[in-house]
Amino acid sequence: LDGVWDEWKTTAYPARAVVYGSDEHDGKEDLEGSYRIGWDNTYLYLAVKVIDDKYVQNASGADIYKGDSIELLLDTNLEGDLTSTSLSSDDYQLVVSPGRPDPDDPKEAHLYYPSNVAGDRPQVKVAAIGGDGLYRVEIAIPWSMYGITPSSGQRYGFAVSVSDNDNEGSNVQQSMVSNVSGRSLTNPTTWALLTLVK
Repeated sequence: LDGVWDEWKTTAYPARAVVYGSDEHDGKEDLEGSYRIGWDNTYLYLAVKVIDDKYVQNASGADIYKGDSIELLLDTNLEGDLTSTSLSSDDYQLVVSPGRPDPDDPKEAHLYYPSNVAGDRPQVKVAAIGGDGLYRVEIAIPWSMYGITPSSGQRYGFAVSVSDNDNEGSNVQQSMVSNVSGRSLTNPTTWALLTLVK
């Protein structure tokens, strides 16, 4: 992993629907994202390119979502609770800090849900480059974190979102854009569909 976006050959998808803090979102230059995804038998891979006029990440641990960060939601039992509108033990929220205070600096990953296994996830690999105006992140998430043995054809609930903080003086999540316009953290039926294909 090195944060280089152009090495990816998979399709790039947009993540620009404002799902939080619309009054703080000032258009494309303020915050917009796109992503690519891949997998092998060991990792789920995510590449994210973020347009952001000001990179701010001063938080750590459970507060990293209050700075510029990447969120991945995954429903690992999509078929089992397809119509459930609330989070369950098979729904995962992982947030990644591209670096504090800059993308060249130490990175973090924190699992928020399921709450009974919440905590830092140092086994998640992260690389990032860039800064103010544009930054790129590559993430490798071990399937073992989800208790999954991956195979082609598997389907999961899925959402990629990017949080923004332009206030260097405080740790606060000002806005969020996502690949799903109706994304709600607590309602997995609003997430998108991810199908593994070889």
